[in-house]
Amino acid sequence: AASLYGKIEPVRVVNCGCADLRADGTLYKLNKLPFVPASREARMERCGSIFNIQVTGLAQRLKTIGANAVIGISGCSFTGNISTQTGGAVNGAAEATLNITNSTFTGNIATGNGGAVSMAKGTVTGSSFTGNSGAQGGAINSTASSAANLVVTNCTVSGNTAKNGGGINAATGYNITLDGCTVTGNDATNSDPQGDNIRLAGNA
Repeated sequence: AASLYGKIEPVRVVNCGCADLRADGTLYKLNKLPFVPASREARMERCGSIFNIQVTGLAQRLKTIGANAVIGISGCSFTGNISTQTGGAVNGAAEATLNITNSTFTGNIATGNGGAVSMAKGTVTGSSFTGNSGAQGGAINSTASSAANLVVTNCTVSGNTAKNGGGINAATGYNITLDGCTVTGNDATNSDPQGDNIRLAGNA
């Protein structure tokens, strides 16, 4: 392969046998033919593996060059996802700007904060969050502790649960703007709950 400077570099061929790597680091058998598995479950697993490899590579590249990611999600549906950390469906890094448009988040669960989405900054527009649950922020949890900004416009946040901030949880020093949103029927389940629908430790 040729580098940016025109130097011809040797190509190294690595023989991986008949095994491929899952996202969790374990191996599974990879048949030569067909490349596209016949069953839907196997196709989903293969696509997930490829996606995780691409995302991991992109994250490492951004870290290496010192760039902050701007991530766009539009017209997507996230249903029944489970995270043992933060962000049941989507977890945005502290340095990333996350822009979500016309998407639905239903029945997602996070053991940590942000039942559907955990994000530092960005926008959420024309999207709905229903039946999600997390520790802090059943639908959306802000992860920034400094003056980051989140703008939520024309969204519906309903029927979500968390210990605090059943719908939305905003961290200390965080700036959040809600415009044309319906935030109702969410539940904070802590023994001394703070904010069934919205918990604001920052600025609104």
